Amino acid sequence: QAVLLEALIGHDLARDGNAVALENAEILAANFPRRPSAWFWRAAALQANQRGLEAARALSSLAQRTPADDPVGMGARLGLAALFVGLERGAQACAMRQKIFSRPEAPARWRDAVTAFPLLKDWQDTTDRHCG
Repeated sequence: QAVLLEALIGHDLARDGNAVALENAEILAANFPRRPSAWFWRAAALQANQRGLEAARALSSLAQRTPADDPVGMGARLGLAALFVGLERGAQACAMRQKIFSRPEAPARWRDAVTAFPLLKDWQDTTDRHCG
């Protein structure tokens, strides 16, 4: 059921069905609270519905519960940085991005994160474009 909801959310976001995507993301997060991808999809759906502050709170909560060098923690922190770009807090976003990738093991952990959660690639692209 979780995988189906994730596929539906991705499909709805791709076709600008943002309201339906958010409904499904809320169901996903409520029914599968221990699934990190549920929180990533919820944040993406909130962001698509111009609810960036709520998306940032969701990712901040996930980041606080996970180690900074864990793929989930890295994803939550980079997603938060990407949201900060949209909230016109670019300097903070770039500082976060730099800190995330400053550890020697970061490239390998990030590859693991993007493999497990392809949605993170969009957030990486956002921060890469903004921060150079």
